[in-house]
Amino acid sequence: MATFGSRFGGLSSSLPELAVPAMTWDKVLAWLSPAFAIPFLAGVESLLSATVADGMIGPRHCSNAELIA
Repeated sequence: MATFGSRFGGLSSSLPELAVPAMTWDKVLAWLSPAFAIPFLAGVESLLSATVADGMIGPRHCSNAELIA
């Protein structure tokens, strides 16, 4: 019967070395759009969810506090 250790080898007891990935302007430009789009979409989703919750329970939410949270 195969065990985890026999199938994949032993687990290391140390952390891997830290390494800084190579960054080029092409990579920076490729990641710039998603870096802004993801927080924007998360904020919109949060505000829409708060609006739906307001409709269900009554009191209005504080939009600024919702975005900061």
